[in-house]
Amino acid sequence: MPARRSLVALLLVAGIGWAALAINILETASPIGAQHLKLTFGTGLVFSESGGTTSWHFTPQLRMAIGVSDGMDLAIQSGILSTIGARDVDLLAAIVDAKFTLAEAPGMYTMAWGAGGGYGLNFLGEGWGVFGQFLFESHARLFPVYFVYRATLPIDSTEISLIPHTAVGVDFPLAPNTQLFLGADFYHGTISIGVGLAIWF
Repeated sequence: MPARRSLVALLLVAGIGWAALAINILETASPIGAQHLKLTFGTGLVFSESGGTTSWHFTPQLRMAIGVSDGMDLAIQSGILSTIGARDVDLLAAIVDAKFTLAEAPGMYTMAWGAGGGYGLNFLGEGWGVFGQFLFESHARLFPVYFVYRATLPIDSTEISLIPHTAVGVDFPLAPNTQLFLGADFYHGTISIGVGLAIWF
């Protein structure tokens, strides 16, 4: 079966303190399709501020998603944080999630919802957390856009509160099974922009 339209996002994150650094939203509403595999590669450039000192980091990330059925995907995603000028490497995050199609109008739009969880800086420090999300994708020919809203709940935090994490962007098809895209993330008071690449089989 032909591969379904798919968007992903690899972002250059603007961070304020370690608590604001998070793994990027590397998915959109369109399902992969049963028995398909999608890989997302890339790296981000991140800055953080602590005690008046600004540090810059690379954030290589990889996401692997599998189409369980035509309307359900399972995925695992991880990334590392490497400080420029230093030899230390930290885990950015490791998450797993599932996505389910809510509605789909071919050539117009796709909507989906999902849930997941994991461990890492996503959850306001090196701790555990869970999240739910809503995904929307437009299939307009001239300006295809996507939007994702993710509500994150840190489990190890002393306060029970949901942290909003949203992503928007557009994509540029390079081949029938490859896409390059530009996106922006908004998480815990930070604004992020970046570029990513997705390949599916």
